[in-house]
Amino acid sequence: ASMGWPRAGVPGQEWALLTYAPPHGALFFAVAVALAIVLGVVSRLMPYGPILLVPAGIFLLGLSPITAEGTALFVLLLASLPGMLMKAQRGEIHPQAATWISVGTVFGALFGAYLATNVLHPLVLVLIFGIVMIVVGLGMVWKRPASESSI
Repeated sequence: ASMGWPRAGVPGQEWALLTYAPPHGALFFAVAVALAIVLGVVSRLMPYGPILLVPAGIFLLGLSPITAEGTALFVLLLASLPGMLMKAQRGEIHPQAATWISVGTVFGALFGAYLATNVLHPLVLVLIFGIVMIVVGLGMVWKRPASESSI
């Protein structure tokens, strides 16, 4: 298998970095369930777990970057709903902050979705995502929690 673009013969996957056959059928289901379990555990161990959904969708499930992002958003919506309901029941949500942040996020998401689907090439999206992952990783390495830095 060669590396490069486009992935010949597979319409809509011109973005592909690797020319491997993504899993299908029962194997796709098994990989998706295993991925869900691993990412569920990771997301509870550290706040950056959900960011792994997009690259996992691309490299393990063979999704396009745009489809991987949409899938990740849907998963996060469903996965965060029970936690949000529990926090709301306990009064641990600031209604004004949640409202204004949600309004701003909706407009930002609409603009970002427009850019992702109409302006930017999928390769550019992967590049931007990779840079963000590197910056977040470096921030995690260099930033120490207050409890550690005060010792």
